[in-house]
Amino acid sequence: MLRITDGDRIATGNATDSAFDACRGWFVGPFWGPGVGLRGSGLVEVKWSNHVAGAQRDGVSGRDGTTSLAVLVSGSFCFTFPDEDPAEVKLLSQGDYVMYGPSVLHTWEALEESVVMTVRWMPEVPPEGSLGSQVDIRSGLKS
Repeated sequence: MLRITDGDRIATGNATDSAFDACRGWFVGPFWGPGVGLRGSGLVEVKWSNHVAGAQRDGVSGRDGTTSLAVLVSGSFCFTFPDEDPAEVKLLSQGDYVMYGPSVLHTWEALEESVVMTVRWMPEVPPEGSLGSQVDIRSGLKS
């Protein structure tokens, strides 16, 4: 396994490292703070998830202010969106993905042992009523 290094210009590691268990698999994002270099981003969050067959999200959630992208690495996975069309999206082949916007309520179930990589970020134009300030990635200026 590649050793975790946290530089300001280059960072290395392995997304499955147990050091990331404290943040439920999120290995890039604001959870780590600025002391970890590149991984301490406030602009993007990245998660690696291993799920046993039958694992489910308890209850419905929807993160305010962020857009999410979930990509199937292996296995098969089902997302349910109770208030949306389509109401269900099954990820069945490696590389299948689903993307959903801010505050979209969802739940999920691992249809078999699965690995999913999730990326969350703030949209360029914040939705009405979203939380937090925005940073223009191109200029680095807060709006």
